[in-house]
Amino acid sequence: MRRTIMMLATSIAVLLPTAAVAMLIEPVTAWANNDPHRVFLPSSPFDIPSNVCGFTVHVDIPVDREYGTFSTAPDGSTIVKVTGSLVWTFTNETNGMSKTLNASGPGTITFPINTNLGVIDGHGLSVFYVTNGAQFGVPNIMYSSGLLKFTTDFSNDTIVSMPRRPHVLLDVCAALA
Repeated sequence: MRRTIMMLATSIAVLLPTAAVAMLIEPVTAWANNDPHRVFLPSSPFDIPSNVCGFTVHVDIPVDREYGTFSTAPDGSTIVKVTGSLVWTFTNETNGMSKTLNASGPGTITFPINTNLGVIDGHGLSVFYVTNGAQFGVPNIMYSSGLLKFTTDFSNDTIVSMPRRPHVLLDVCAALA
C-alpha cells in the first residue's frame, strides 16, 4: 500500500498507515516484544505528491515511537490499534517552509478484506492527507484534534465517507504555501 496509509493512520495516521501495512509483510523478527500482537511501526521519510497541495511536501519523522496492536475481526478484517509517540515535520519543497506537528493519536484503522479501503477512527492529535478534502469540508493535509472517523481508498488517496469530522487545528497546505 501507499504512504498514505502511514499518514492517515498515525496520524493518528493517517496518516499511521503505510507503517501498519508494512508490518503486515515484515519478517516475524519485527514482532519481538512481550506481546506478539504489538508491533513497532517504523516510519521513514517520504514525499506527498504535488496533487495534494499544489507543491511537493517532504515529510521527516523526528520522533517515531508508535506501536500497532493487530487483531482480526469476525468478518476477517484486520484491525490495528495505534499508540505511542509520532512527530512529523512537513516541508514545502518549493519554498522551504516547514511545520513540525505531534501526530501521536491514538487511533484505530480497520482494513476490510478484499478492498483498498481503510476505516480510520482517530482520537487526539492526527494528521492525514487526501486529494479530495474539499468535497468533505476539510483540508487536503489536515492537522486535527479530537474524534475523527472516515473511510479512505488507499489506491487513490481519497476520502470515501466521513461520518465524523474532527476539529481542524491547521490546514497544513495553507501553512506551508
